[in-house]
Amino acid sequence: MRQRRSFVVAMVGITAALAFSLGSLGPTVAPGGGRVSLADVPVLLLALIGGTGAGVAAGAVYGFLHFVSEPISTNPLGFLLDYPIADACLGLAGLFAGRSLTKARIVLGILLGVGLNFLVHVISGVLLWGAHGWMASCLYNASYRGPVLVLDLAIVPWLALRTRRLWRAR
Repeated sequence: MRQRRSFVVAMVGITAALAFSLGSLGPTVAPGGGRVSLADVPVLLLALIGGTGAGVAAGAVYGFLHFVSEPISTNPLGFLLDYPIADACLGLAGLFAGRSLTKARIVLGILLGVGLNFLVHVISGVLLWGAHGWMASCLYNASYRGPVLVLDLAIVPWLALRTRRLWRAR
C-alpha cells in the first residue's frame, strides 16, 4: 500500500510539472490571461486513469505553479478561484474513471472537468474582474477554453485508452 501511495504522489508531481511545461507553450489569446495550450491533457489523463484524488491533487499543484509563473490575480479569492480551484476541477474528470473505462466515460469526464473549470473562471470573472455580467465573462473565457476543450477531446481519449494498461500494471 505504501508503495502505491508513493507511486501516486510521484505521478501527481510529474503530471503537475508536465502540465506546467505544456501550459507555457501555447499562445496567449486573452488580455487578462488565458492561453490555448495542452496543459489540461496530463491532468485529465491522470484523473481518468489514476482516479479523482490524484487528478484533483495534480490540478491544484499545477494551479499553484501556474500562479507562480503568471501571477495575474492579487486578490486572495481571485488567486484561489483562478488557479488551484479551477485547475483542481479538471481532476473531477476522474469521477468517470473505473474498471470499464470507455470512450464515452472519458468524454463525459473531460466535459465535466473542463466544464467545471470554465464555470469557476466565469464566476471569478463576474465576482473579481469586473466583467460586464455573466455573458461577457462567458464569452471571454470561452475564447480560449473552447479551443482547449476541442484539443482535450481530440487527444485525451486516444491517450487514455492506450495508457490505462500501464497504470493497472502497477
